Amino acid sequence: RQPFGEKKRKITDEELEKLLQSLKAHPGVVANGLVVELLMVEGQERAILIKNASGQIVRRVPDGEFAGLLDNIDQSNGRLFDKAA
Repeated sequence: RQPFGEKKRKITDEELEKLLQSLKAHPGVVANGLVVELLMVEGQERAILIKNASGQIVRRVPDGEFAGLLDNIDQSNGRLFDKAA
């Protein structure tokens, strides 16, 4: 987590591409048949959507969480997100 008052770091386009590819290849995403998409709406922050096989959004990751997710994607515990979140 970010220390209190610290501004969240914006990731570069190259880091975003790496994050998307890592998410798409993540064992939990593949095993559960999930789809990872980037949502970009002009004038709004980007978001990563994780959808189940029927197209329902099961997780929405806002732009402000991209850096933290990128930092944690390579951990070997297999979980991408804190279940409490």
